[in-house]
Amino acid sequence: MADEAQLAALRQGQDAFRRHLGDNFRDRVDLSGADLRGLHLEGLNLQGSNLEGANLEGCSLRGTRLNSSNLRGANLRDCDLTETGMHRVDLTGADLRGAFGARFGVADSRLCIAPASFEGVQWDRAEIEYVLELINLNPEWQVRYEIVPKGESRPT
Repeated sequence: MADEAQLAALRQGQDAFRRHLGDNFRDRVDLSGADLRGLHLEGLNLQGSNLEGANLEGCSLRGTRLNSSNLRGANLRDCDLTETGMHRVDLTGADLRGAFGARFGVADSRLCIAPASFEGVQWDRAEIEYVLELINLNPEWQVRYEIVPKGESRPT
């Protein structure tokens, strides 16, 4: 569960949160399971944080550093992820529907992809299509795909 003192400081604003954490915070932030809906978390350095199961719906994470963070099962619906650092983040089971601004695979938003990186992740169609467009920038081959809801029967 979330560290209640960290959560209280964050709810007081970014300056209070930074003062509470001090300079030596890496891997000490635990906001797991916290309801952070709609908060403005722009530009915070949350590298190595535990945000497992956190509700970040509608948050502005613009420019936030989430590198090496645990976002397993987190709700990131409708988040602004513009220029958010997500290198080596664990998104297993996260809900990214409606999230915008993340551009996985480009300089401002790097994401290491491992076999379990996206297990159970819920994407909206636009983000899936964007990721596949990036893959198709390769000059040697092309991925052809069709996106259909699971369980929908295909015409024969």
